[in-house]
Amino acid sequence: ITQSGETADTLSAIDYFKNKTCKVISIVETFGTEASRISDSTIRIRAGQEIGVAATKTLTSTMITLVQLALYFNFDLNRSDIKKISSIINDISKLPSSISYILNHESEIRKSSDNMSVFSNILYLGRGINIPTALEGALKMKEIAYLHAEGYPAGEMKHGVNALLGSKMPTILIVPEDELFEKNLGTINEVKARGSKTLVITDSNSNDLSRLSDDLIVVPKINNFLSPILFIVVLQIIAYHTAIILGLDPDK
Repeated sequence: ITQSGETADTLSAIDYFKNKTCKVISIVETFGTEASRISDSTIRIRAGQEIGVAATKTLTSTMITLVQLALYFNFDLNRSDIKKISSIINDISKLPSSISYILNHESEIRKSSDNMSVFSNILYLGRGINIPTALEGALKMKEIAYLHAEGYPAGEMKHGVNALLGSKMPTILIVPEDELFEKNLGTINEVKARGSKTLVITDSNSNDLSRLSDDLIVVPKINNFLSPILFIVVLQIIAYHTAIILGLDPDK
């Protein structure tokens, strides 16, 4: 996976695997680059050129491409019933309207950025497939707003990072309505018990979440395999507006 198709260490990896006679598929934005020339197959994500240094649309487009590739392998190997695959494909087609919904509520997300911009340290928590979502949210806050942000698995929060929580360190939690929902509610309670302000990003309309959250952002409900894409868009917008509030240019 290489956005530019020219990253030196990625090209070295391709050469290594080709020498081992492995087949190589490269997922790139720019066709005709070195990675696409030396790979056996190339998939273009077709996101368009990034303006800023921080990867935003190329990340989410790569994620969607990887889901589609996984579905292709799944179908080709007869690993799943056609109904399940069709359901996920149908939800992929809903992504544009779901992201449009988020963008149409950008003013509400900006209020969350107002709240975050007064802090120097922010903790991001996620469980399961949303651990990388938390890491991405923290990375964007560091890259764009120059604030110290740390992404962490919610299940390991009690093993050290909870000692940092308090009135000077808020917590952003990714809480989808899935099999880990109750555990996430427990984590929010633990965070609040230490005096940390909570911003919860979710696809649930749970009253418990509304009660526990100091700030709440609800995205459209979609297949759990795809929900990290919607959560990531929200986290990117939060970092963007935090940078602007702090007088920084998010494109540079």
